[in-house]
Amino acid sequence: INCIATELVQKYEGGTFATEYTPNTQAMQSLIRLGLDPFVGRRQLSELDVDNLVSIQAECESYFGSSEAGEFNYSFDSSSLSVQETFIAIGKAAFITLWREGRLLKGWFESPQTIPSMVFTHRSKQPSSETWSRKLNTSDSKDSIEFVYTDSDTHTKETLYFPEDKSGTNPERVEMTGIKGESQARWQMMRLYNKSLYQEVTVDFGATSEGVFVKPGNLISVVKGARVYTYDGYIVAQDGLNLTLSQDVEFTPNDGHSIILKAVSYTHLTLPT
Repeated sequence: INCIATELVQKYEGGTFATEYTPNTQAMQSLIRLGLDPFVGRRQLSELDVDNLVSIQAECESYFGSSEAGEFNYSFDSSSLSVQETFIAIGKAAFITLWREGRLLKGWFESPQTIPSMVFTHRSKQPSSETWSRKLNTSDSKDSIEFVYTDSDTHTKETLYFPEDKSGTNPERVEMTGIKGESQARWQMMRLYNKSLYQEVTVDFGATSEGVFVKPGNLISVVKGARVYTYDGYIVAQDGLNLTLSQDVEFTPNDGHSIILKAVSYTHLTLPT
């Protein structure tokens, strides 16, 4: 039997769950329900950061100015799907990245980032583990995108294209679980297209122990250690705002210069405010 149905859930409302069952299409409310389900997630309430999940749901809807952005519309019908795959599919539909800290499931909404959450220098990378590569435009490169989604009115599969004139010769075909409606599909499509367009440089490296603090999808800064001349080092001495560095610095006229200071547990550097 095929039918169009809307789930009824006891929504988490901050500190407590509603006593009444109400219709729901919000991704994070679905995740909370499935996470606590004894046959699906089998999680305890203490294993879900429910306040965080509800907060990032609101952040997603506020950023796009529409509740459609945070919707999840899909009925899982496979018993072979893992809990992790279920959670990830729900999160991706609402631009939310999920991860676990110990036993606690947390998430963050992927909004524009301008300040890196962490900086990796030669002191936080394993020796000889760093490899940089640049994407080259070849005949195999994807130059356009086809995004398959479910129409809200007809409930049939439709396809969006970008560029819209279908001028691309090697499109990337994408079909994501839970995407329904043209607005949500277009937002997802353009994000994926821009990531493919602007993601030109890739770096792989082995991090030291502090690498465990990187959250999936968060912006980080990596000092390039593959150069002949290194551009990172450490503070040898400090006198107010005068810093003595481990490496020589060449100041060129009319050029802007900056320094990023990374605080670590064994550093006793104090800069005046």
